[in-house]
Amino acid sequence: MIRRFWVLVVFAVLLGAFPAAGAPFVSPGKVPENPLLVRVKAQCVVPRKLNNRDILVNACKQCRAVTVQRQKRGSGFPIKREFRVPARGKVQLSFRGPGKTRVIADAPCDAPDAVSQYEIKDCAKIAARKDGSPVLVNACPVCRGVVLEKVAANGHKERSTYMVGARTSLPVPLRGAARLLIVTEIPCKR
Repeated sequence: MIRRFWVLVVFAVLLGAFPAAGAPFVSPGKVPENPLLVRVKAQCVVPRKLNNRDILVNACKQCRAVTVQRQKRGSGFPIKREFRVPARGKVQLSFRGPGKTRVIADAPCDAPDAVSQYEIKDCAKIAARKDGSPVLVNACPVCRGVVLEKVAANGHKERSTYMVGARTSLPVPLRGAARLLIVTEIPCKR
């Protein structure tokens, strides 16, 4: 029993001294391909913080069309906006306060279709019932999350988040609002 133990210890030390003894031979100029690893293209535009403001920094030598998503803590759905960032330039974003900003699409400026594939199809509409009360209508075959802005007569703005089921309508309480606007919409989380 003790003899087996020492044989295993000597074998482990020898393998430790020659770690490549059990590995397959690879020529020095080649790197073996791993099917589990995926090559990722580097992103040109990255979000940064400068003086408590969000900016986009372009590290590439060409203009970039970028779609940015901003998620604030406590609000239900993120806001998406598109920006054009000049070559090796910076753009200051209009977002204020705490929150997460991330780039979800990055394409050259001369290819507008590349950014438009990330845009969300407009499904939600504001309609009126026969009695005049507003309803939020979803014409798409999937559930949608909608951020609705209510503007009062004195200019006070309030945002609310609604989830509207597929091909359904949802009554919207006015609560003193003079105008309703759809800010953004996204597919519901599953």
